[in-house]
Amino acid sequence: MKIGEGNTSELIKEDNKVIKKFNEHVQLKTIEKEAKAAKLLQEIDLETPEYFGIRTIQGRQSIVYEHIKGDSLLDLMIKEHVTVEEAAEEFALLHQHMHTQTGEGLPGLVAELEKEILKSEEINEREKEQLLKDISQKSTGDRLCHMDYHPGNVLWTGQKSVVIDWLTGCQGPPEADVARTIIILNFAVLPDNYPEERKDAFTAIRRELFAVYLECYFEEAPFRFADVKPWMTPLMVARLNEKIPALEKEWLRKEIKASFSSGT
Repeated sequence: MKIGEGNTSELIKEDNKVIKKFNEHVQLKTIEKEAKAAKLLQEIDLETPEYFGIRTIQGRQSIVYEHIKGDSLLDLMIKEHVTVEEAAEEFALLHQHMHTQTGEGLPGLVAELEKEILKSEEINEREKEQLLKDISQKSTGDRLCHMDYHPGNVLWTGQKSVVIDWLTGCQGPPEADVARTIIILNFAVLPDNYPEERKDAFTAIRRELFAVYLECYFEEAPFRFADVKPWMTPLMVARLNEKIPALEKEWLRKEIKASFSSGT
């Protein structure tokens, strides 16, 4: 039974397992990277689905996970089963806890980001050089980073929160991981296959979700929001390499242009 679909895969429930069937455009090395992350995550202090391995199902590369019974924090907010404040606080505190964990064994965030900037067709060579220079002056970091952390990737079972979808899991500076989440919360557009009422509901809660997330995360964070801002433009450029809706690309391009124009 199909239970979900995203930009890179669809989710099929089979008994007590979930089969993540990747779309044809997703490279095998990317799938293997997620599988490696899934195995490593079994050893740390963070709730993630149990990993059962890679399989080829109906000609498509797939990863098999434990099925987590629960709704995403996004769905719980949209259905008004929890308040936005309650969900955002849980979301922020879980992100904080994630960043106390080591990402040893996972790909380096900074190295991966540099590759994305180099292959970008959205900015010129001078702008690429500027971003790469800025990144090279920052700490590479070794904390566990998700790099696609949003309320749709956190499932609530009724007793605990479980973080899913580790395709972009890596080790690096938590400031960059927070920047990526800020970009998603501010600019992400839900896929076309989502019901219009769900899109409208997300639009209605987006601002409060963002505000509460920032307040809760930075209440006890070992760095400031000012330390996050320099990561925004490089990560927005990298985001444009992904298969995202045209409207989101338009918004990101405007932000990137404004950033280079202002010199920030």
